[in-house]
Amino acid sequence: MMKSLAKLLLLTMALLVAMPTTAAPHCDGACFKVGPRLASIDSSESQILDLVLGGLLDSGVAIELVDADGLAQVDVDLVRVLSLLSVDASVVNPQSVLDARNVTLTEYFTAVATAVAEQGFVLGGDSGGGLFNNLSLGVQTFSLGDLIKVSNGASVMNVQLDALSLIILGVQAFNAENVASTGTAPTQISLTPLLTPLGLAGVVDGVSARLSVIEPPTIGCGPEGTTLYSAAIRLKLDIDLLSTQDATLLALLGIPAFTSLTLLDPLELYLDVVQAEASLDSVDPVTLLTGLTGRFGLVNAFLGEIPDATFFNRTQSAADLDAALTVADIASLDLDLNAVGLGVFGSVAVVDVDAKASTYDAAAVVATSPLALGPIYPDTTSAGSSTTMITQLISDLVSSVNEPGNLVLTATVLGIELTPVTNLVMTYATD
Repeated sequence: MMKSLAKLLLLTMALLVAMPTTAAPHCDGACFKVGPRLASIDSSESQILDLVLGGLLDSGVAIELVDADGLAQVDVDLVRVLSLLSVDASVVNPQSVLDARNVTLTEYFTAVATAVAEQGFVLGGDSGGGLFNNLSLGVQTFSLGDLIKVSNGASVMNVQLDALSLIILGVQAFNAENVASTGTAPTQISLTPLLTPLGLAGVVDGVSARLSVIEPPTIGCGPEGTTLYSAAIRLKLDIDLLSTQDATLLALLGIPAFTSLTLLDPLELYLDVVQAEASLDSVDPVTLLTGLTGRFGLVNAFLGEIPDATFFNRTQSAADLDAALTVADIASLDLDLNAVGLGVFGSVAVVDVDAKASTYDAAAVVATSPLALGPIYPDTTSAGSSTTMITQLISDLVSSVNEPGNLVLTATVLGIELTPVTNLVMTYATD
């Protein structure tokens, strides 16, 4: 079950955690972005992309694999997109113009789709305008100035970005301003369609998720020292297991006297994906090589129960989430009392397992990595944790269960709690 959970998390977070950086130089600095991984999109990730975007928009999204792959390969002129949004990027201080321009997602998507069509790429059998026609986006707006940052004296002229990045980053910026406002849980979306392509149909009955952008991403231009960010995202997974009898976990307990273990649905897992960032270190005007330092976003994971009003509250820090985490019912065990010399109390005791776990570490050191781009632009490089990151994340959660106060066991016989049995089981569990 743990391996299956690791696989699900790895592929679900692939579009959220890894950190590609795209850059293009100009005379006194560079334009770059930090965004989700788009280098390789397969059928599974295309479905994840639909569900992630749908969750961020509180609506359904259907992007065909060929469209997703194509959008990732089509570079569009940022100035052209801005001009379609009635923004003059040629002014001396373009940031002031960007800050003053609020756009709806319909306007934003139409501008990107038009720029894509002008590159000759056909989306969904038309010129691209129909890509998001099934969405009910309303009239809510977001500020272009929150998404695009241009330092004084910098310019966005001749900057090209791939269309899929522009779409995803725009959706994230929109979500941060409009969807799942402080203290409100976002709409629940089903990830169950992913189970079969991920090979999990025989292990997991269903998965649902709620996700929200806590801090918006930024793209833009500036001199050496400029820092831009990916989105900070919170994701809550409710996992329903197909079979609640898990012999593998029972064996891991190492107590032959336990005759059965029933995992209680749903298993609630909370993920707090902290912003990744990239800082511009150098731009060589002769070689056109650009040097950056990437800082990976931490992933804080919590198992147990956190009130939605706390977890999706943008004012609550990771430390606040850790403090709000309480134990949740996760399993029930049957214990053969005769096998442990406690037959005087009866034949079988029911052991309720309440637990919580957290990978949050206030002293955690954020890993950094040097990034080099150029001399041909636009150029993209990717940096991120290896596939073992998710496995390690789950391993840390399991280890955290043994920390004081994180595991509560209650043994009962015919509904009456028996302290001697509880103490015996706790001894086994904490060894």
